[in-house]
Amino acid sequence: KFSTMKRLLIVADDFGYGYQRNRGIVECFLKQSISAASILVNCKHSEDAVNLALLHNIPVSLHFNITQGKPTSDINKVRSLVGDDDMFLGKSASWKNTSYLQSEIKLELSSQINWFERKFGRMPDRVDGHQHIHVHPMVRNAFAITLQERGIKHTRLPVEDISSILHHGMPQSRLRFHEQIQMESKIAALIFDQQCIKYTPHFIGLNFVGKAMNFTLLQRSLANIYKNKRSAICELMCHPGYRCDKNSDGFLHETTADDFSCSPDREHELKVLTSNAMAAFYKSENILLNAIND
Repeated sequence: KFSTMKRLLIVADDFGYGYQRNRGIVECFLKQSISAASILVNCKHSEDAVNLALLHNIPVSLHFNITQGKPTSDINKVRSLVGDDDMFLGKSASWKNTSYLQSEIKLELSSQINWFERKFGRMPDRVDGHQHIHVHPMVRNAFAITLQERGIKHTRLPVEDISSILHHGMPQSRLRFHEQIQMESKIAALIFDQQCIKYTPHFIGLNFVGKAMNFTLLQRSLANIYKNKRSAICELMCHPGYRCDKNSDGFLHETTADDFSCSPDREHELKVLTSNAMAAFYKSENILLNAIND
């Protein structure tokens, strides 16, 4: 029965960032290797992602972004979110920013939700944060309140399950960032609970980015999560796709795409996720790929 299945929500982030990245995500979905995609609204190929999602009936959620590119709302009304160049501050500076105004977070989030509603003819079932900005201390309260006000019931809580076995050769800078994300997420969970915003009770993905995604550790981690449970749901965050073009992909108003998206690591994730080995593992473990709002 469905109620006794081990359920896995596999979400491919950054839909819209690159022309070939989009096609890699579509390939993953058509091979039943992901459950859904999370779309960025302010990229050069966001419209392309919308068209592909509608064509292939891909479940899409909103990847709320205030770290890269340019706001979708009036720049003069969200000055705490941008620098002197009218662009978002970038990952590092955004996470260090202690001057975000709650009203401006809500305004930009509402603008991105409205974009999604116009393009898809519906509200997003779920909103998560690009570079996990939705759990930032100065963002999470306005984020949760806005979702509750708009009737959006689901988000992501990036607290990695059993991460102690997964720190294989990862740079210290990335580990420190992951530790910060997990610490802030545990506080954010209390706020999400207050606003009745749901999230999966289990999550992995922080320690599986790029080449760190390998068959053995991924399967071991999932098996440990579902061990001795009749029914459980876990989210796997991923970033698959084909390599982006440095000059033609990326965020609107930026000249070049970032190294993360141009890396062969994106194709490595695609190959792992679409492999026969993972499909056989899901079948043997009785794991069902889950929809966003199940």
